[in-house]
Amino acid sequence: MWIDDQGVCHTVALPDPTTLMSTVFRDSLDRLLATSGEAVAEVLGTEEARFYKDRARTRPDGTDEAEFVRVAAPEVLTDSVGTIDDLRSQIRRVDCRWRLDALVALDDYVS
Repeated sequence: MWIDDQGVCHTVALPDPTTLMSTVFRDSLDRLLATSGEAVAEVLGTEEARFYKDRARTRPDGTDEAEFVRVAAPEVLTDSVGTIDDLRSQIRRVDCRWRLDALVALDDYVS
């Protein structure tokens, strides 16, 4: 993700959202979706809203956003998730630089 001069957050569109996910994470997410699909969708919406709220308060100072323009996020979702709280926790552990990318990829995957 990068932030432009107007403060708008941008992500790189991925043809395959699973590129940000390890096989272990994806398999566990699939199991969680089978039992708690609505709760997963709710967590994603809540965490995206939280990201934008937190991001508005903490715009990065001194970072060279140009080096992140059009750079795809690395694999950032790697641990197994067995519960909704595990999923929420893993999302919150993703570095802020890549958290929106992770949320967009998760939303694309579950949609």
